[in-house]
Amino acid sequence: MHHLLFWHWWILAGILLVGEILSFTSFLLWIAVAAFVTGIVKFFVPTVNWQWQMVLFAILAVIGVLIALMILKNRKYLNKKGYHALNSRARTHIGKKFSLDNPIVNGEGKIKVGDTYWLIQCEADLKEGEDIEVIDAKGTTLIVKPKK
Repeated sequence: MHHLLFWHWWILAGILLVGEILSFTSFLLWIAVAAFVTGIVKFFVPTVNWQWQMVLFAILAVIGVLIALMILKNRKYLNKKGYHALNSRARTHIGKKFSLDNPIVNGEGKIKVGDTYWLIQCEADLKEGEDIEVIDAKGTTLIVKPKK
């Protein structure tokens, strides 16, 4: 353990990158970067002992994972309330407000959002032009309420 060389860190980074490619998590990527940077430090400062290399690697890995979590939290497939919208685009509209193009009759209607028409459900019948807010989504149907 006391003979860690720069290429040991680069091999570890390569193994972690292969693990990242196989897992598609973007978690191992940041730990691989930490290993690679630790190898760079060892390359330019060969007198760094293994304890300090481990400390540097641990600090860089924690910082990298925190950065990954911040990036993941702000991805576009999460809506404002944190719902994953990757497999449920309707959830991205929760919390948004719209004006009705067509009336809601018998609790059901439709609304155009961008270039897509969505089915909507509401507890009340509403007239064309009234403002609504999306409060939930069930499948491809947006659940709305009148905006007050």
